[in-house]
Amino acid sequence: MKKMMWVVAMALSIGLWSCSESGEHQDYTLDNVNFIVSGPIYEGSETAQYEIVLDESLRGKVVGAKLKSARIHASDSAGLSMLGSVAFSMVGNKADMGGMAVLNPVPSGSSEADLSVSAEADPTVYFEEGRFYLVMELGINQDWDADLSVLGDFVFDLEVKK
Repeated sequence: MKKMMWVVAMALSIGLWSCSESGEHQDYTLDNVNFIVSGPIYEGSETAQYEIVLDESLRGKVVGAKLKSARIHASDSAGLSMLGSVAFSMVGNKADMGGMAVLNPVPSGSSEADLSVSAEADPTVYFEEGRFYLVMELGINQDWDADLSVLGDFVFDLEVKK
């Protein structure tokens, strides 16, 4: 009986260990994502989006995700002078929009800036979908005749099934 209990305890331990084993962590980096707002643009809020389709190697394998960093930078010599604020969100076809990071105010005279990443932000649901949109809400502080292009760099920590 004692031997049987020991075998059962070992089997349960191994089962619990294998269930609790987390996936492998890896960085998923998106550089120079181009968010474009067509001109003419008037002072106020404008939205730009960019579609992401995960590589086949990641589809159905992401079990956790966290935004590590978000940075915007100007695509031309005008810098970020026309921006007063920036809010970064994500949205999927099946998942509602979720706020990920903000910057308010955008430092005047800057050509690049880091957004403050929300500690509560959980982009896992979007990565589980495999196809989602990055959304930039741009607070424009002046009228602008031409198209506006803002580049974004994003680093996510993904937990992927082994």
